[in-house]
Amino acid sequence: MCSCQELRRCGEVFENCLRSSHFDGYAGRLVEGSAFYVALLDVRSAELCSLAEIAVKRPTAELIRLAVAQYQTAGNFGLPSVDCRAAITHLMRLTQTALVQAHLRKGLV
Repeated sequence: MCSCQELRRCGEVFENCLRSSHFDGYAGRLVEGSAFYVALLDVRSAELCSLAEIAVKRPTAELIRLAVAQYQTAGNFGLPSVDCRAAITHLMRLTQTALVQAHLRKGLV
């Protein structure tokens, strides 16, 4: 999720903390460009499985580092399933490729 509207909609649809108590903090990081959010959904049921906050850091003009800041199951704030963790690990590896780095630089300039 890359907009406050998407973030709020996720909170409303899945009835989680993004709809109320923690929205302002998450939205603030989103607006300042220091984070974005990834929701992993079950393919069959479309239910929310887990949420990840991805921190955005720019150590140099050419390099953008993304790191998982928070990651938890959708319902009980526990450890996400093995499949969810594997999906986020794969996503984070992809962010290190030259193509994705170029896209991130373009989008964050």
